[in-house]
Amino acid sequence: MVTKNKILFFTDVWFIHFGIAKFLQNSNKYTLYSIIDVENKVKSFFEKQKLVHYDKVWYYLDNILLDGKEPDLGYLQKFEKKYNINIWSIIYTDRAFYPDYNNFYKFNETEILTLIEQECRFYEKVLDELNPDFLALMQTDTHYNHLLYKMCQARGTKILMMVPIRFGNRVVISQYDNAVDLFEDNTQRDEMTMEEVEAYQTKYDVFPVLEEYMKSHFQLHKFARYKTIIKFFVSPISDSFKLRYIHFGKSKSKVLAIKILNLIRRKRRSFFINKNLVRKIDDNDSFIYFPLHFEPERVLLIEASYYSEQLTIIKNIAKSLPVGYKLYVKDHPGMETVSWRDKSFYNQIRNLPNVRLLHPSVNPKEIIKKCSLVITIAGTTGQEAALQKKPVIVFTDQVYNQLPSVIKLNNIEELPNAIKNCLNQEIDSHPIGRYVDTIHKNSFEFNLVTITSDFAYRFGFKGPVMDAEISQENITKFFDDYKEDFERLAFEHEKKIEKIKKLSSDLK
Repeated sequence: MVTKNKILFFTDVWFIHFGIAKFLQNSNKYTLYSIIDVENKVKSFFEKQKLVHYDKVWYYLDNILLDGKEPDLGYLQKFEKKYNINIWSIIYTDRAFYPDYNNFYKFNETEILTLIEQECRFYEKVLDELNPDFLALMQTDTHYNHLLYKMCQARGTKILMMVPIRFGNRVVISQYDNAVDLFEDNTQRDEMTMEEVEAYQTKYDVFPVLEEYMKSHFQLHKFARYKTIIKFFVSPISDSFKLRYIHFGKSKSKVLAIKILNLIRRKRRSFFINKNLVRKIDDNDSFIYFPLHFEPERVLLIEASYYSEQLTIIKNIAKSLPVGYKLYVKDHPGMETVSWRDKSFYNQIRNLPNVRLLHPSVNPKEIIKKCSLVITIAGTTGQEAALQKKPVIVFTDQVYNQLPSVIKLNNIEELPNAIKNCLNQEIDSHPIGRYVDTIHKNSFEFNLVTITSDFAYRFGFKGPVMDAEISQENITKFFDDYKEDFERLAFEHEKKIEKIKKLSSDLK
C-alpha cells in the first residue's frame, strides 16, 4: 500500500488554496489538512462544505485569544532556540504592530508576546499531531503565516509557496518566500537573444499588471466597494471581527472618522504633489534612479525589514553620488490609495540639493531608459532595469541577484564604491538571456489579480469586514468559471511535489 503524502494548507479568505485542494484531491495521492483563517460567516461555509475532503481542519481564530494573561517568556525563549527563529523579527513583519500604519490601536509588549505565544503553541500542536510532508500557502504577508512558514522550514517540512516573479501574471511554486528553487535549470545553457528578452518583457510586462490591480481594487466596481462599506456601518459588528487582533480599536465611529480624514489628506497631498513635483526628466542630467516602495508592503516588512526607512536610504544615496550625477526619486503611484505620504516627507527629499523628486505619473520605462543606474531596496524596477542592461544595486536577496549586473549591498558604507563600480561596468547580454529562459522554465501563468478581484466583488470581500455568507452553489460556480486556472494550479503543485520527492530520494 502506497503511503499518501500529507499536505497542510494555509487557507485564507481568498479561497485560492481551497481551490487548489479541490482540484488536487482528484489525484487521490494525498491526504489533505488545513489551517483556516476566516471569520464566522465564512467559517460556517467550511463547516458545511462538501467540495473538499479534509482529514482534519483547524481554525486559526478559535485558538488565538488575548485574555489578559502574561506571556510565558521562558516558553518563548526555548521556542527561539528550538526553531532558530527571532520572535521580534517575526513580530515586526506585521503592519498592525506599527503605530505609523495602525490608526486604530496601539499594542503593548505584553499583548504582542501573548498573541505570539498562543500562535506558537497552536502551530506546535498542529505540527506535532500531523507532521505534514508539505505546507502549501500563498507568499506570506502577515506575521502569523510567516511564523508558520519558518517553523515548517525548521522542522524539515517541504514548502509549496506560490510566489509572483515580476513577469506579468507568472508565478512559481517555491520552497522559499523570495527565491526560485530551480528544478528546471538551464543545464543546456539555452539563452534568449536580447530581442527575445525584449519581446518576453513586453509580453509579460509587470506594469500593466500593477495598473490592473489598481483599477480592479480601487477604480472599478465602485458601487460594490461602497456597498460593503455601507454594510459595515449598518450591520452589527460580529464577535469574530472583534476577536481578530487587526480589528482592535475599529469602532464604526473611528473607521468613519479616519476615512473622512484620509479623504481630506488625499486631496491636500494630491494638490501639493501636482504643484511641486517634477514632471519632466532633464535630458542634460546624468542620474541614478531610486523608486520608492509602496507602504505598508510585504517587501519592506518581511524581505527588507532592516532597510524599511526609505528616507534614510535616499539620504545615504545622495551622500554617495559622484560629482556630476543626480538622484531621481519617484513615489509609487499606489500610494494614492493610502492618501500619499505626509508633505514633510516629500519636502525633506526636495530639500536635498542633488536630488530630484519626480511626479508619480512619470513613465517608469522612460526613467529606466535614461538613467545610468537603478538602486532599489528590493523592487520590481531592479529586474526591469537589469533586463535592459542597466546596472542595479539592491539591499536584499532577490531572484534576479544572480545576474552579474546586479550588486547586493551588504554594508551601507560600501555604497559609494558600489555606485562607482556600477557606473563603470560593461554588461554582458548572455547572462540576461539565460536568466529569462531559466525563469520561464520554472514558472507558469496564473492571473492572481483577476481571480482574487473577481472573488472579492462577487462575494462581497471589500471593505472593513472580510466576512460574508457563501453558498456551496456560488463557490462551485466560481471554480467552474476558473476551472482551467485551478486545474493548472493543482497540476503545478503536483509536479513540484514529485520533483521535491525525487530530489530528496536522490540525496539519500
